[in-house]
Amino acid sequence: EQEAGGDKKDQSKFFSTFKKKFFPSQRKQSKSLPAMIPKPLNKEKFDLIAFHRTFGVNIYQCPCDPNGIPELLVVTISILKQRDNIRTEGLFRIPGSRERIVELKKKIDSDKNCLQELWEQDVHTVAAILKSWFHELPEPLIPFASYQPIIDASRARDKDKLKEEISKIDNSRLQVLGLLIYFLRCVSKLSFVNKMTSHNLGVVFAPDLFKAKNENLHTAIADMPFGILCIKTLIDDYSFFFGSPPSFHPAPLSPLHSTRESARPPNSARLNTNT
Repeated sequence: EQEAGGDKKDQSKFFSTFKKKFFPSQRKQSKSLPAMIPKPLNKEKFDLIAFHRTFGVNIYQCPCDPNGIPELLVVTISILKQRDNIRTEGLFRIPGSRERIVELKKKIDSDKNCLQELWEQDVHTVAAILKSWFHELPEPLIPFASYQPIIDASRARDKDKLKEEISKIDNSRLQVLGLLIYFLRCVSKLSFVNKMTSHNLGVVFAPDLFKAKNENLHTAIADMPFGILCIKTLIDDYSFFFGSPPSFHPAPLSPLHSTRESARPPNSARLNTNT
């Protein structure tokens, strides 16, 4: 029995040595090893990582100006409000260069200083990038919870109810919405030149500004006319819904663009860029 027990002990020792030599992954982990493995990021830390991005993140994660307006909106609206640009026929309706848009979005996401390159792009590319920002928000600018009440108010043609529902949107979103609608109002006032009436702008922007959380094709088609009507109504009656014009500080011209503008001959009509 003692010999049998000794044989088993020797066999166990042999196999243990064999496993350690030829199957090192089977060794027991060191007690200090778990400390070397990073823990999963919690939501707050994950949100901080996304702060340098501009597209596909929440409004509060975007690089913003001191007033809380995303810097992309400040730059793109400043560009589009230029006299020649805001008069462009088909503004927001005619697409820009898809390849160029993708390239610029990647550059802006990696370095916000690349926003200055937008001053050198054609007007349709800039307009498409602005529109794309709204389209890629994780939750639409007009949040999911407000979708059905706003559609119902538009369907009933009830402006007071619509105003009540708009006022329930949180301040950060409402501030951005007010700025966008005010700018679109400026665009629609020049519809005799750019052909972009408040209705046409509603057609372009309604799908990007709000949608149902669990949207299906039937619901989207049925609600679309009232979504368009909502945006049209907000544009036409800006002061009723938002009050005074928003506080907006245009982005400074890029150095190259400033040089080109100063090289142009003076023209009283050109100098008056307020719309």
